[in-house]
Amino acid sequence: MPPNRGAKVQLLTVGGISTTGQWYGELGQYLLAWAPLLERDKAREAVILAARRSVPIFVGMDFGGDDAAVVTVTAIQDWRAPRD
Repeated sequence: MPPNRGAKVQLLTVGGISTTGQWYGELGQYLLAWAPLLERDKAREAVILAARRSVPIFVGMDFGGDDAAVVTVTAIQDWRAPRD
């Protein structure tokens, strides 16, 4: 059992499902194992999000003159990107 039963941790249930929450019951009754939650690097997340916003979205499909569909690529402005 975790040292602080009220802390939010990763849990492994007796059914083999991984979830987050607080430990409850006795070992093996509902839960088999626990692990501390991963720490987030919010500065790194901001860098990744900014990079994702700068990439255009590509969409489009053209059915041309024959039976086969031909995918055409069109760059459009990402709706999440900041507007100038």
